[in-house]
Amino acid sequence: MIGTKRIERLETEIEKIKTKYNPKTIEDLIKVAMNEYGVVNVIKTPLVCDASITTKNRKDFYIFYYASFKPHEMHTLGHELGHIASGHFNRIKFELSDLEEEADYFSAKLCGISLIKYKIYENIDAILSFKDMFMDIFRHEREIERLKQMGIYQFLK
Repeated sequence: MIGTKRIERLETEIEKIKTKYNPKTIEDLIKVAMNEYGVVNVIKTPLVCDASITTKNRKDFYIFYYASFKPHEMHTLGHELGHIASGHFNRIKFELSDLEEEADYFSAKLCGISLIKYKIYENIDAILSFKDMFMDIFRHEREIERLKQMGIYQFLK
């Protein structure tokens, strides 16, 4: 369960972003990621089942995301922004018990949906993404080559 102080902090951050950017699309969230949180690049790729964030030096973030259920794409990216906004990369390990809940909460509120709807979409995406785990070898190799050409494949490993 997320503590009251953490919720207040998240609400303040969400309000700030909504006021400044009013995010309604993936492109809006990418703009937020780069302008507010110092994200170097946001990459949609089926090489990740959900999403991941990597960092070179705890401040240059690369977000890799993917959702098999298209309506959940924006929420998936919002979830990763929630990890950054919540300071999960600056917290020590024993404080991280609520980190997924905080990121889910941040994404749901930022995207303007209920947490229940977020969880339903997340479950639908998990079911649909199961087939993507068995991506054909040619598609997999093409995607690796694309990320290598972009110069970012090493951050996904």
